[in-house]
Amino acid sequence: MIDDGEGTSFHKVRLATGEKGFVDKANLRSAVDYHARFERRPEGWKMVYFLARD
Repeated sequence: MIDDGEGTSFHKVRLATGEKGFVDKANLRSAVDYHARFERRPEGWKMVYFLARD
């Protein structure tokens, strides 16, 4: 974690592609948070399910 001295904290991340970078802590969410799945259909996008986990 890196603190910029102005109250913003950044966490080092790595994408599935291997690319590395930093993300502001305010933009991170827990893996046990909300999950939704969408599917593209001929009539447009449709939400298939929504889970609220804890």
